[in-house]
Amino acid sequence: MNITQSEWNDISLRLECHHAVFYKLWSIGKPQLVDNIDTAAVSFDKFGKYINFLFNKDFWNRIDINGKLFVICHEMLHVLLNHGIRSKSVSSSNRVALNISLDVVVNHSLINSFGFQRDMVCKSINKALNSSEEDAKEDCLCWIDTVFPDLNPKENQNFE
Repeated sequence: MNITQSEWNDISLRLECHHAVFYKLWSIGKPQLVDNIDTAAVSFDKFGKYINFLFNKDFWNRIDINGKLFVICHEMLHVLLNHGIRSKSVSSSNRVALNISLDVVVNHSLINSFGFQRDMVCKSINKALNSSEEDAKEDCLCWIDTVFPDLNPKENQNFE
């Protein structure tokens, strides 16, 4: 199942407000709504020609436009930062820690450099991930202050 042409066009216009590179990547991508992932993922086709943007269809349908833009740009920034190749050699026993570290870098980059607002994004994603307001976590995303509360890293560090 794919998103509608109207929604694709709307997202395209809004992505350009954050940076033209997001618009360009979206224009060569193939967004698909699927059941086999929790939220979102990105991959390339076997020829490396198209980017497959995969979104859990229930998550996609519950998230507002601010959350959608953030999730799309989040996945794109993993590609732009070459996280797939750079993290390929990490052992499987460290994959959870790796993914959290990658997400911390991407999330802070989107807030600090691409015009997203943390409170709006968190509200949108928390609402989409939880069936009710009572179930909502204070913050379900990975941030330095939520993942590493006792760590005081220097600004602009990479995941390594």
